[in-house]
Amino acid sequence: MNEVVINIDALTVEEYLIQNEAEDITEVADKLENSKIGSMTSIDKILWTVKEKGIKHTLLPKNLVGTYPYRIEGKGRWGPWGRIYQLTYDEAMWKTMEFAPEFLDCI
Repeated sequence: MNEVVINIDALTVEEYLIQNEAEDITEVADKLENSKIGSMTSIDKILWTVKEKGIKHTLLPKNLVGTYPYRIEGKGRWGPWGRIYQLTYDEAMWKTMEFAPEFLDCI
C-alpha cells in the first residue's frame, strides 16, 4: 500500500529542480561558446560528401537536437533542388555504409 504525504518541503525540492535546470542551460551555453573554431562552428563542418549520378549527398555532424543533418542536392529541369533530413544515429550509419563506408569511424 502506498501512502501519499504532502508537506511544505516539497516547494523547496521544486525550487531546487528549477535551479538545476538553469545551471544546465548555462553549461550548454558555455559549451557552445567553446565549440567555435575561428569563424566556423562545429555545425558548419561536413562529415562526408559524395556526388553520385548528378546528386550530391552530404552528412553533417550531430546537432544539439541529437540528429545528423543529411542534405541531398541536385539539378533538375526547373533548376536546382535540395532537401535536408534529420537522421538518427542508426540512419546516419546506414547512409554512411551506403555512400562512404571509409568514413564509418567519423560518426
